[in-house]
Amino acid sequence: DAPRRPTPRPPSVEAKPEVLPVPNSDVKESSPEATTRAFIDKACSSQWRHGHEIVFPTNSTTDDENVSHNLLLLLCGRGEVSPKAFATFATAIDLPNTTCVSLLGCCALPFGLQGREWFENFDVTTGGELPVDENDCRRVDSLRKTVDDVLALIDALSGDSTTTNRVNTHCPYTAVPKSRIHVFGFSDGGTVALAVALRRFGKQRLGGVAVVAAGLLRETLTKNRTSKESGVNETQFQPNCGAPTPVTMVCGKHDRVVPMQLVLETQKLLLHVNPGCVADVFVDERRKSHAMITSPEATEHLMRFWGLTLGVPNMKAQALGEDVVEIPGGMGSAL
Repeated sequence: DAPRRPTPRPPSVEAKPEVLPVPNSDVKESSPEATTRAFIDKACSSQWRHGHEIVFPTNSTTDDENVSHNLLLLLCGRGEVSPKAFATFATAIDLPNTTCVSLLGCCALPFGLQGREWFENFDVTTGGELPVDENDCRRVDSLRKTVDDVLALIDALSGDSTTTNRVNTHCPYTAVPKSRIHVFGFSDGGTVALAVALRRFGKQRLGGVAVVAAGLLRETLTKNRTSKESGVNETQFQPNCGAPTPVTMVCGKHDRVVPMQLVLETQKLLLHVNPGCVADVFVDERRKSHAMITSPEATEHLMRFWGLTLGVPNMKAQALGEDVVEIPGGMGSAL
């Protein structure tokens, strides 16, 4: 018998190779929120392994592949055991077009105490707090190391490090420019945020730093100053002409942990280092204890600051409402 000829495939049907699933593949269809989470999680796993929690905005009008336009790092106070507390705060303020990342302190409290801190505060040999002494550098050195780590995380999130190149290998998320990265800190977390602001200016400047009940370490402000001198030590910090990171500080008038005077001295130093810097202080007359913001006036002050400093994304017409029509480029002059 003659061999049978194969039935020809109809010309309208195109043969497609069979696609087999790739095991453990990192390349998959993901929502912008999922890719954002993957990017931040990987950056933190490399640069900040102490604990974090991500909060996404409920309204976002950005038209790029990111879930939001800005990134806000939240640094809690000493003693927190979880980043959830400040994640709850981020949910409450719900800043538009802003993804928030609540970070936990980098150091475990000593003596078996629960919670974490941002830099050394206790003398492990005596059990007491470290002295506020310009000749004792333990707090200053510990703070400097923490600031280095926070800056490394910011570099990773902004695409300014080899870490980001590794993170982006299988992640379409676009790194956020430093000018759209913001930092918020309370108490010791605020001290870290202020130290970060001092080191980020010019092309490295951040979008803004806001703190509550926080100032720079007193040893930093008074180092190399004799007991007879008053005011802030300005010789340790040389002014720079670069564009500074804008700063705002909220303090309680009767706060005994971080006195109002310390906050005002911090403001004076910031203005000395960066002449023309935005470094304003809101004094909460109602607050008598060392605590987070509670008054409507203090909340309004922070919201006003973020309203001036948070970036606004390029928006499509449909994001502004059904009655808004987008005019293509070049047509405006013809109308």
